[in-house]
Amino acid sequence: MLDARQIDLKERQIFEHEGQPLGGLLIHSGILRVAGHFPAANSEVTLAIVSAGNSLQLSKPRGCSALLLEAITACQLSFQAGESTDSTESINHWLIHLHLVRQLVRSESRLIALLQLLIEEFGFRHRDSYSLPFWLSHARMAEMIASSRSTVTRQLQALREQNDVFSSPSSGGFVVSSRLMELSPSALEAVSH
Repeated sequence: MLDARQIDLKERQIFEHEGQPLGGLLIHSGILRVAGHFPAANSEVTLAIVSAGNSLQLSKPRGCSALLLEAITACQLSFQAGESTDSTESINHWLIHLHLVRQLVRSESRLIALLQLLIEEFGFRHRDSYSLPFWLSHARMAEMIASSRSTVTRQLQALREQNDVFSSPSSGGFVVSSRLMELSPSALEAVSH
């Protein structure tokens, strides 16, 4: 087990861990993506996205060769040696929600469900919109919804044209319309069939 230590990660910086169990992870500031590298599938899979105040127990899932901690925004985190921590957020929470997102048939529905999930977890409500203080690359969103980068780019462009998604240079993130947040992705699935 690693000794208790603090790590500062700059935005988009990645900490890769291949060795012994990490133990408890506590995020002091920022937003962090936790991923696993699965060599058998030649794939990197997002396991969770956590923010300041969250803690979770980290261990590599079966078949995972390395855990990757990617700072979506600048992060300060620490590892706590020991058996467990009080988990306010767990990888299981994210695995379940990402699994539910991926169960939707249409990629547009999956993208909307992902945007809604991220905003519910990390976003802010405004009078007639919602904002997310960070932006994920189209490739990262595609990985999370089991789609291609070009499909995500095309769908985001369509959402922009419908005035449902806007870039927010001031926050480094984006703004989503209330209309989009109120859509039920599963209802969208039913309408399109």
